[in-house]
Amino acid sequence: MAQRRRLFEFGSFRLDAEGCILFQGENVVPLSPKAMRTLLLLVENAGHVVSKEEILHKVWANTFDGDSSLTRTVF
Repeated sequence: MAQRRRLFEFGSFRLDAEGCILFQGENVVPLSPKAMRTLLLLVENAGHVVSKEEILHKVWANTFDGDSSLTRTVF
C-alpha cells in the first residue's frame, strides 16, 4: 500500500515533510537540516505555542551551542 505524503501549504510555500523539501511555487528553497526540522516542528504545531525549550529538545537535543543558533535558524 502506498504511503500518503505529508504536505503542508502556507502562503506561496509547500512543505514536503517526508522528502524534507520546501518549495516556493515550483522553486526549491534550500534550508539547513536544523532549519528544516525547526520549520517542520512549527508547521506541525500550527495554532499552538511551541516553547523555546521544546524546540531545543526536539531539534538540537544535546548539540545546542547558544541562543544565537536558535535565533539565526528562526530568522
